[in-house]
Amino acid sequence: MSKTSKYLENAMTVEELREMLESYDDDMPVVFAFSSGDYWHSDVAENVTEVEELEVTYSDYHRKFKLVEDMSDDDNGIELVLVLQ
Repeated sequence: MSKTSKYLENAMTVEELREMLESYDDDMPVVFAFSSGDYWHSDVAENVTEVEELEVTYSDYHRKFKLVEDMSDDDNGIELVLVLQ
């Protein structure tokens, strides 16, 4: 099993996401929260404006997934995932 597959074991599935979203109003805005990486470790958010299937691989350097830009990025395996952007 590749590192990418191993770390994706804990990822939410589309089915789980649909189930969670059922309880919310259809008109509620959706954002994606992440750490800004600043001195204060602030959490920030951006609008989700796009959903698409993209390939990711686990990055040992970043200690998280990164989007695959070319096939030479496949040291830890490449997986197709749904990405909210």
